[in-house]
Amino acid sequence: MLQSQTQLKYITNPAIFETFGYEINYMRHILWQYDNAEVLKKIAQLKTEWYQKNILGFWQYISDSFLNIMNADEWGITNWGNLLQVNRLYNIQGQDITLSLDLYRRLVAGKFNLLYSNGSIPEINQYLNFVFSNHRTENTIAGFCKDLQNMSVIYNIYFEPNLEELALMYSRDFLPTPAGVQTKIYLFNPSTTFGFFGSGLNTFDNAPFWDGRYI
Repeated sequence: MLQSQTQLKYITNPAIFETFGYEINYMRHILWQYDNAEVLKKIAQLKTEWYQKNILGFWQYISDSFLNIMNADEWGITNWGNLLQVNRLYNIQGQDITLSLDLYRRLVAGKFNLLYSNGSIPEINQYLNFVFSNHRTENTIAGFCKDLQNMSVIYNIYFEPNLEELALMYSRDFLPTPAGVQTKIYLFNPSTTFGFFGSGLNTFDNAPFWDGRYI
């Protein structure tokens, strides 16, 4: 269950990238009747060598640096971000924040997967836990989205975000919420929370020890 929360079915499928092939050998296309046509064979050999030197390397670079978002380099991720219109620069309290490469990579990959999403709560939770997968443990999730059944949803975040993660949350454009639906984000760190069940997390004599807050 927890593992499925962080696996994107389109981005992490290696079969997608196995369909690309860049090798070419013009010698294979010479009919057997021309086996003794040395000039033709030489032309085919020269064209093959030119292709391998000038074209094959280019496409191999595209494959290694761009096609697979999870393995793409800085150039590749930047281009994916431009194609999907995913921002990397955010502003929080007047301060410009640039997302780290790791967080931006997960955000871009998550946005790509949303193109094929059905918009359901389980798929939104998958997206949320993928983007913040660095806050998952073996037995916990990073957070989840809940439909409140009144044209509003709440995102429960189970960790204390750092500055770049907080900037991303404040921007709201990373949350896949339908138009017209109110959104709330609730920060709640279970590791620093104490209270009695059923009492609104109030402790003895109603002294609150919990640190949850809305943003």
